[in-house]
Amino acid sequence: QAVIMGIDDETICSSNLIGGLYTPGYSVLPSNLTYNYDTLTNPYAYDAEAAKALLDEAGIVDTDGNGIRELDGKDIVLHYVYYDNRLLKEFAQAQHNYLTAIGIEVDEDEVDSDTDWNMLVNGEYDLLGNNWTTVATGDPTEYLDNWYGKSNANYCGYQNDEYDKLYEQLLTELDD
Repeated sequence: QAVIMGIDDETICSSNLIGGLYTPGYSVLPSNLTYNYDTLTNPYAYDAEAAKALLDEAGIVDTDGNGIRELDGKDIVLHYVYYDNRLLKEFAQAQHNYLTAIGIEVDEDEVDSDTDWNMLVNGEYDLLGNNWTTVATGDPTEYLDNWYGKSNANYCGYQNDEYDKLYEQLLTELDD
């Protein structure tokens, strides 16, 4: 939650560099689809001070004064993998800056797209920038499979029983 709250996606997306190419958001589905995106409320909107407070409350603090918070006695350095396509590099650099401001260091790793995909599949990352068509046919089922607990495509290892139940309902839903 702190990482998400510590990154100002609205500012990044409206920057001169990104130039409106992307819409900031907090849903796995794009805002341009008719899935009631406009009725969602972001529970983790940008709030750097709240992000820092969450980390402090969890005991994730900078004890040696180097500006980087520690977890289990080690500096937090997130491995961020991306490839240079559709401004993924620029997003990584901007997100790196925001995370540094809340005391989390980032090790950027620019690779080619094949390596990026292989690192995604193998779980060799903490953060990963990637582009793919999320809902090519207007049916979100295949893309949402990426977070289904029993899926071979769940590369990030996400597990949420409520999500799994809703996903299973989606598989039999006939109402477009």
